Amino acid sequence: MNRRHALPAAIALVLTLSGCGLFGKDKPLQVKSPDDVKAEIAAVLQQILDDATPGTTRKDNGVSIAPCGDGDANPDGRFDAVSSWVLFPPEQQTVPMIDAMPDKWKAHGWTILENGMLNDKVRRLRAETPNHYGIIISDNTNGTAGVLISSDCYRPPNPDMVHF
Repeated sequence: MNRRHALPAAIALVLTLSGCGLFGKDKPLQVKSPDDVKAEIAAVLQQILDDATPGTTRKDNGVSIAPCGDGDANPDGRFDAVSSWVLFPPEQQTVPMIDAMPDKWKAHGWTILENGMLNDKVRRLRAETPNHYGIIISDNTNGTAGVLISSDCYRPPNPDMVHF
């Protein structure tokens, strides 16, 4: 796979998996506004940047809100969210940066779900926050690291709050 296609492929994978229970989708729906979810995701992403190697910069790809639940039936406006970043550590030292993160993430109360190599080539770390945000960070093998965060499926206080 071409390196520039790695992050979009990873985002597609997270979007596909986000609706099938990987990150707590099987729990009862909580009521939360899209703006609250975006703010919580921004806080998690900021924490990841704070935990990264000093001098790391980022490219923020924003937060996408999408319908979730039972196929096309979505009368109550249920939604989930996914966000991605690309991190650019100094001197392209992505693997050492990711290697240092598990202890920091555990200190935040995050649960480490996976910590190792993917296909013996890509360093990957996967975790979940106490409020059920799923996180994946992986070495893109080109001196950058991709970060993906996905939320649970939520029901907004008012279905008119969500615009897909």
